[in-house]
Amino acid sequence: MTHHSTARPVADLGHADLSFSLLQLAIAQRVASDLVLRPAEPADADTLVDLWHDGWHRTHAPLAPPELVERRTWEDFQSRIGSRLPQATVAEVDKTIVGFCSIKQSEIDQLYVAPLAWGTGTAQALLQDGLARLARNGVTVASLICAIGNWRAARFYEKMGWVNAGVVTLMTETSSGPLQVNGWRLEKSLATPAEQRREDAYAVLIHVAQPRRHFFNPAKMA
Repeated sequence: MTHHSTARPVADLGHADLSFSLLQLAIAQRVASDLVLRPAEPADADTLVDLWHDGWHRTHAPLAPPELVERRTWEDFQSRIGSRLPQATVAEVDKTIVGFCSIKQSEIDQLYVAPLAWGTGTAQALLQDGLARLARNGVTVASLICAIGNWRAARFYEKMGWVNAGVVTLMTETSSGPLQVNGWRLEKSLATPAEQRREDAYAVLIHVAQPRRHFFNPAKMA
């Protein structure tokens, strides 16, 4: 099956003969000055499905029960993207979509960034935008679900000030009906804009001045 997208693929940001690391560096430099966040549009749907499908199978599939992996087809993501578009923000570099974040009620619902844009600040920008939108909706404590064992994501959220509220069981939606899965519930108190600026400045100072100490200890989270 061929899927058509209105946005150019991420690879168009660089040259085909560059190594992955050099291309990622080039994108990071572009992101630093050219990253644009905007509301998702209906024309973005297939591009976001491609990104969501690829990201989920890269990061979640190795940790998910086989019956869930079987249901997570491209068509499954396509069936679920429509309801998220009104609450989604996309990140673009030179009109190329490199990530998206959707919110739902008090949650960061979905946050995915193309691999070539990892480590460029794109995820941080999308997450902060999602939190700001939740705060404007009156949410005081944001939450999200992180796949158990996804240490890369867990430490990213730790760095961004989230805390682990423990393991929860939820019914995750699929195109063929809900399925029960477990996940880590992470939470973050939302500050006023002035408080958030002070928190961000303090976090930068602490990050520079002190060695990293991880809240997400595998021995504690098993």
